[in-house]
Amino acid sequence: MSVDSVTLLGNLTAGPQGVCEGGFPSGVLQVAFGLAGSCPGAGTKPAGKKFWSSFSVNSPVAFVALDGVGSGQSVTQANTLYLRTTAQMLVRMTFADPAGGPDIVSVVTVKGILILEPSDAGYLKLLEAQGAGTIEYFASGNL
Repeated sequence: MSVDSVTLLGNLTAGPQGVCEGGFPSGVLQVAFGLAGSCPGAGTKPAGKKFWSSFSVNSPVAFVALDGVGSGQSVTQANTLYLRTTAQMLVRMTFADPAGGPDIVSVVTVKGILILEPSDAGYLKLLEAQGAGTIEYFASGNL
């Protein structure tokens, strides 16, 4: 039986915009990255279940659950999350406690990209957003 996979490969580059703007040393940073637990340099890991969606959120005062992640949804135990917003939003994420205690809830402000890889034991179990704008997200896991 074949299992789908998810791949993420990227480069983060930071430094002066033009040759004239930088002194010596040039101060250019270049970091290549991929998913944790993947083959070296491949940036790929198994994705037994996955969900992708893009839609407009219009809930400036209350959190709304995002389809596809959570109990009874396509992905119940996400270990990879990619999320992108067009406007500033609050994103609430509920994780399983790897030690077996109560759920861990985290709220972050996102304007742009959020990439997260929770551990298999501390998987993402609920994803919610508050704000107004377009949100795109992908989650995979359930291995």
